[in-house]
Amino acid sequence: MPIEKAQPTSRTLKRLRLLALLLTSALLAAACGGGDSDSDSGSEGDESSCQVDVLNDVSEPVEIVFWHAMTAANETTINSMARDYNSAQDKVAVSLVNQTSYAVNFDTYRNASVADRPNIIQLEETALQSMIDSGTTIAVQACVDAAGYSFDDHLPRVVDAFTVDEVLWPMPFNISNPVLWYDGAAFTAAGLDPDDPPETLEELRETAEALVASGSAGFAFDTSASSFSWIVEQLLAKAGIPYVDTDNGRSGAATQVQFDSASMVEIITFFRDMTADGLAVNTGSNPDGTANFFAFLADPPASMTINTSAALSSVLQQLPILGPHLEMRVAPLPSLSLPDEGGAMVGGAALWLPAEKTAAETAAAWDFVRWLNEPQQQATWHIGSGYLPIRRSAAELPEVATAWADQPAYRVPFDQLLAGTESVASAGPVIGPHTLIRDELVSGLERVLLEGQDPAEMVSQFEEAANELIADYTRRTGG
Repeated sequence: MPIEKAQPTSRTLKRLRLLALLLTSALLAAACGGGDSDSDSGSEGDESSCQVDVLNDVSEPVEIVFWHAMTAANETTINSMARDYNSAQDKVAVSLVNQTSYAVNFDTYRNASVADRPNIIQLEETALQSMIDSGTTIAVQACVDAAGYSFDDHLPRVVDAFTVDEVLWPMPFNISNPVLWYDGAAFTAAGLDPDDPPETLEELRETAEALVASGSAGFAFDTSASSFSWIVEQLLAKAGIPYVDTDNGRSGAATQVQFDSASMVEIITFFRDMTADGLAVNTGSNPDGTANFFAFLADPPASMTINTSAALSSVLQQLPILGPHLEMRVAPLPSLSLPDEGGAMVGGAALWLPAEKTAAETAAAWDFVRWLNEPQQQATWHIGSGYLPIRRSAAELPEVATAWADQPAYRVPFDQLLAGTESVASAGPVIGPHTLIRDELVSGLERVLLEGQDPAEMVSQFEEAANELIADYTRRTGG
């Protein structure tokens, strides 16, 4: 049963534009970054590169600049937090610059001179290897060691995600993971239990069949690199399957992809068959991540999608205005099969400390990113943005407990990161040309969906292309 867009009224169009603006801010968390490496000098973790005690001797506030990529409600929250930090102490004065997206942030940083680079920059997880290879940053590990900072209270998977060869490079901050969004009211109308969402791809198909039979569309997905390719990586991680060699790129630079080809074929075949059988609608290339949610407002509407948990605040607050009939819920990302052999990966972004700043500026930057990680700030950030709290003690604070009681969806991505097995697979892949490989995977899926290419042939071609991208990156960066 194909899905056709309903024709909205002028009033609805205005609301759709507003919702698009609000949703885009949250969903840009999955937007692609990346780029070539630089050749400046950086530090892997020498304590002398982060002299945290120098702040004790400053006579006036050290001014630092933070480049971020948050907009709308999330920008309001981070701006408020920065004001609170500035007013709570007299050693540091932080100012924020909004670069609008991770891609713009990365490109602006890469093209800036050393003097023009900020003291802190927020970049998504796909930038990890390229930023390490750039040699332009101080590993946060240097500050951690110098300050005797402990991560015992943090979710281990969050710290593991940004640690390579036992060195923590950026400071974790705004963290998310993919969840299954679904309309509980549509489930009830189809005779399904909304408290029992699908847990595997097989169950997802069975649920879609019941929804389509009842008059609702089953499942919406898109083919943007920031969404589809991320979901594929997550499905493999939950199955305990590393994406690349050398311990998923964490004990050495990745040299080739290493995922299980049969599992990849299974995933691609699933999306092909769901589309061909009228159980899913492909919303197309969807860089800002909003089209999947608008499919819930189509005629007939979609009733399920997979998207980032970073959209929790925006969607749960705004989508019901347009569709008051919706009973929007979220559940963990369905698995290839159960039990999971791995776990959900960390998505979102972390905070890097550029090198070649004064000792006082580096110490000030560390002080701010450390402050952002404290339990109270993590609770404030979680409630104000929808990103999950990355410390257990933050999740235990009364305001978080109240928020979770009012809206249980906020707890789902947190519990999802607690579940599963800690491994190199669930830590996620570290790949230099990460975003280019994601683009290549999307091109392969489009060949399957639009040109009828066999999934097995597509996966074989993708492996060859991905390995060449890795080899080319290695040649350009000197290995």
